Amino acid sequence: MGLKFQACANGRPEALVKLSKLTGTSLDALERASIVQSGQNFMLRGERFTKRMLRRLKVRVCPSCLNTDLEVAAATRAHAIYGRTLWQLSVIRTCPIHTCALVPIADSAAHARHDFTLNLRDHQKRIRELAQRPIPQHPSALEAYVMDRLDRRPTGAPWLDHLDLNIAIATCELLGASMTLGATADISTLSDTELHGIGHAGFEVARTGEAGIRAALSQMQASYVSRRTGRTGPRAVFGPIYWSVAHKNRDPGFGPVRDLLRRHIIETMPVGPGDVVLNHRVEKRVLHSIRTAARETGRHPKRLRKILAAAGLIASDHSKYSSRNVLFDAEAARHLLGESDNKISIAAIASYLGSDRRQANMLIRGGYIRPRIDHSGKHDTHRKTYAKRDLDALFGDIYRRAHVTKTYDEPICDVLRAASNSGIPAVDILALIQQGKLSWIGRKPGPTGYPSVLVDSSEIKRIVWGSGSEGVTMADATASLATSRSVVVALVREGYLSQSAASRPASSRGLRMVDRQSLEEFQRTYVSFTELCRTKKLRYTDIIDRLKETPPAIDRTSVGATYYLRERLPDL
Repeated sequence: MGLKFQACANGRPEALVKLSKLTGTSLDALERASIVQSGQNFMLRGERFTKRMLRRLKVRVCPSCLNTDLEVAAATRAHAIYGRTLWQLSVIRTCPIHTCALVPIADSAAHARHDFTLNLRDHQKRIRELAQRPIPQHPSALEAYVMDRLDRRPTGAPWLDHLDLNIAIATCELLGASMTLGATADISTLSDTELHGIGHAGFEVARTGEAGIRAALSQMQASYVSRRTGRTGPRAVFGPIYWSVAHKNRDPGFGPVRDLLRRHIIETMPVGPGDVVLNHRVEKRVLHSIRTAARETGRHPKRLRKILAAAGLIASDHSKYSSRNVLFDAEAARHLLGESDNKISIAAIASYLGSDRRQANMLIRGGYIRPRIDHSGKHDTHRKTYAKRDLDALFGDIYRRAHVTKTYDEPICDVLRAASNSGIPAVDILALIQQGKLSWIGRKPGPTGYPSVLVDSSEIKRIVWGSGSEGVTMADATASLATSRSVVVALVREGYLSQSAASRPASSRGLRMVDRQSLEEFQRTYVSFTELCRTKKLRYTDIIDRLKETPPAIDRTSVGATYYLRERLPDL
């Protein structure tokens, strides 16, 4: 008949046109019933579904519908049992005609996943038995929404209508799980009955739009605070819906859901500048907790409670709750906290520098910034608070000496890269700048701290280590050999390279150096397999084939890379 079964199952336009002419079925009816693959997803009536949202190998049916098919077939011999398109959607768990639950009846063979009749050929007796005792179940509000949307009927849920249907389904189920099962719920382990329930609960909230969803999120927060558990953060409070949009679902369609959750967290939880919420850095603090305010201001939490309670900024029963759960308006309390926006912690210093806590601590030990508040916390733990204006002043002085540079090439690089190349701390490069010992300083627009300051790394090496005729740093040796630091260390250990200790002038600090002469001799004598692959215009398999008769001079098992003697290499 000129048709291919798989083409019909895949909803290919040319196949559906032929099928329509052959059977007299309207092309529109065939197109509405077809689930068509589109890249990694599937389309049904203009709506997108992911693979996980389809039942591919598990056949679930309404036994009452199929029993009716069997009765009609026996009476008229007109047709046999047939599958309904909606049964292939995992979100549909109820038959709206017979108000009963869909039941698993067969596992589809991989070669016959689209042949519904073939898969149920031997299950007619079981179909009749199941039809005698259906499981009563009404369609959930979410199922009704999906069917209305696929049939282009009004849904009464405008906020969800602006989302892709697959995103709307996932949002309702995640929200329902978080609301009804708590923060530790795992949707992948739930039964169909439980999924039916959470989908219904989630849709009833989501249909009311952003206001209803945020009210539900606030209720989760209130419930969490009352438990006074030890865990903190959005993941502990909001559970599956936060975890999914933060870590699992990267689909751009989740943008509106992620934005709603992000705004709710920023506006209702004690996060502030330096914190990152759902991949966005917080620009302004809305709420403080006693805990965050104590960290920023250096004041004792008990003292803060008294001040804020006297000002009416926290409830009179605040003593019932832990410091992290007592929240107040950061702007309203600004005058009481005293320049809190200028106070920063070690973590905030590291963020400003574009580096880590180790670099921040080195800057502090070098005396470039000093604590503005030095106090003892609980159990005599020492906590210090620093002023952001000190950092601004430090780098402002450097910026005044610098030339704004948007493009640059080696040996020009930022301070952190220069520190790595020259083997000295980044704070020592700041000292060279302040002492006026560098002939050129650049500034990269945009970032702050170390990534924004550009220097000539070769100039720093000359100043710190002299001409460098005796040795090169491990970083330079690694770059020269185009390998990893572990390979260079192994070559030194095995005696192929010589190493010595060099002391930086006017400092007790030392640096392990690779002898320049031994490095140059090694490069003249040996060549790595990686270098051959890079320099010869051959496939690596061809190089391997041509080197079959040439044993390596240095085996990979000893140093982590394979080297050959240049003089013994065949003509490649």
